Amino acid sequence: MNVLDAAFHTVHNREHGGAMGLAPRLGKTHQALSAEVRGAQGFKLGLLDAMSIQMLTGDKAILYAMAAELGEMCIPLPQNLIPDASPCAARVSLMAQDFAALMGELAADLVDGVISDNELSRIEERCGELIAAVQGMLKHVAAMNAATHHGDGQRPAGGSL
Repeated sequence: MNVLDAAFHTVHNREHGGAMGLAPRLGKTHQALSAEVRGAQGFKLGLLDAMSIQMLTGDKAILYAMAAELGEMCIPLPQNLIPDASPCAARVSLMAQDFAALMGELAADLVDGVISDNELSRIEERCGELIAAVQGMLKHVAAMNAATHHGDGQRPAGGSL
């Protein structure tokens, strides 16, 4: 689905009130909003409006269509990610970002069908960093698990993470 189709379907989804329900919340008339997502001459849906539409509806079809057209993908981050309160979730989020960056670099390196010595060295280094991050996360998870055990190695009754 292209971006304009995604915007059209999101705006006209009756579940969210359609264009008539969304337009006033965006400070527009429903006619103008409909023309923007229809791609009518002289009308364009702006990025901030596209963002607002997605936030108001909870429908991320526009984002996913943009990513698909650009050959990218979106990875949802954990909700309510507060690094101090949830260091494990923060580590997982950073690892996902690092992995995505590595895959992007690798894809760029593979375009010409040849991997140079410098490219291989960089890929090996980045993989090593990612493996180290995974090991750090595993160490943290093991410490969280150990904190749930009593001195006898048993979990407390009804205990869960």
